[in-house]
Amino acid sequence: MGLCSKVCSRFDELIVGAFQMTYVFSDHPPRLLKSNLNVRVLHLSCYNDKQNSVTIIVNECQSQCQSDSGC
Repeated sequence: MGLCSKVCSRFDELIVGAFQMTYVFSDHPPRLLKSNLNVRVLHLSCYNDKQNSVTIIVNECQSQCQSDSGC
């Protein structure tokens, strides 16, 4: 099960392909969060900068999100 499917399974209102997730970390620009690799990079970044939390933003797409820009 992919990251987006796991997130969707926890929230009835979310549909795979209808949203994108980004995360905001420290002073870096927002980055897409759509794969397990992205989660690992996020975790490593938090660990290296000794951050205990990160903001994750879920945005609804106006139309079906492209596979390279969302879940």
